[in-house]
Amino acid sequence: MTTECVAHLTQSFGCGGLEKVIVNTINHSSHYKNVKHIVISLTNDVGMKSELPQNIEVVTLNKRDGIDLRVYKALYMLLKEKRVTIFHTYNFCTIEYHMVAKACGILRRIHADHGLGGDDSQGTNHKRLLLRRAMSQLIHKYVVVSDELKKWVISDVGVKEDKVDFVFNGVKLLPKKMVNAARKDELVLTIIGRLAPVKNHERLFQSLAELRKLQPGFSLICNVVGEGPDANKLEGIVHELQLEDVVIFHGLKMDVAPFLDAADVFILSSDYEAMPMTVLEAMSNSTPVICPKVGGVTDFISANEAILAEPHSTESLVECLLRFNSMNTSERQYLVDNGHDLVSRNYSIEKMVERYFTLYGITS
Repeated sequence: MTTECVAHLTQSFGCGGLEKVIVNTINHSSHYKNVKHIVISLTNDVGMKSELPQNIEVVTLNKRDGIDLRVYKALYMLLKEKRVTIFHTYNFCTIEYHMVAKACGILRRIHADHGLGGDDSQGTNHKRLLLRRAMSQLIHKYVVVSDELKKWVISDVGVKEDKVDFVFNGVKLLPKKMVNAARKDELVLTIIGRLAPVKNHERLFQSLAELRKLQPGFSLICNVVGEGPDANKLEGIVHELQLEDVVIFHGLKMDVAPFLDAADVFILSSDYEAMPMTVLEAMSNSTPVICPKVGGVTDFISANEAILAEPHSTESLVECLLRFNSMNTSERQYLVDNGHDLVSRNYSIEKMVERYFTLYGITS
């Protein structure tokens, strides 16, 4: 039987929701026989390599900033050497390399957009739209994770509708648990995500400062898990807001379960999200969620599963925190149970893997 080789090309392989999708796909596909995987990172950030089995090769192409013609040649030679039969790219920074896959004669070419792009959160950059449209001619299937992204890919990018397919993110399903008991004078929050502008941790910190003004003596702890380019800036903002006793930066952590277990509520303050893995993980962990109604968030969760804040609003985040704090334990449990049921029905790793392998043309 012929061995299929799936190459996953990503800009980096550091800790993030997209990288977790790749890890989950590979780690839960062992029942597909005669299939091997290779992860190719354009840059040297490969922190998630440790989450893969030792027999999975992770290759870095050492791409320099801007246009780096060396990468095209290196990728061509690598795809040929590894006899890649399925080429899977993720997000804008990798889509141009379908030219290389086409030149290699790879017949099954998949691209997945998990968002509009952190530095183009409106998806309106004309040059990027043109490149996506051109590369879509070389792509067999164009994968999206939300209705919002599907509409954008078809109407703005100009991809033919019959090429566009949903593959929803999937997470590990955990047993349903009881929420932490409600305490009126104390609140522990956890936020997990890259310390980057699109996640807008600053808005959350401003909301915490406002909450302290409204509730003097109220005990707040905010665990921040993640690393990224805004780390120093955010530490400075915490100092300016006099929140050093509230905000704790924990850096990159592969195991986030202890932070979700300790939290009364998981919170995001992002400017944009397509289908945040962290929200799904919190729901699977039976942790209540506060999340802004941005991007594709309301395509998959509703007010029955989470407290939803208005987009780009510090005031709304404060209101959501006050609302959550006023909820009793049973009201919090209601949200948690609905969120857990939603993840169990629709967003398991197994369903995600099955869908991807169907697109690959591989059966178990």
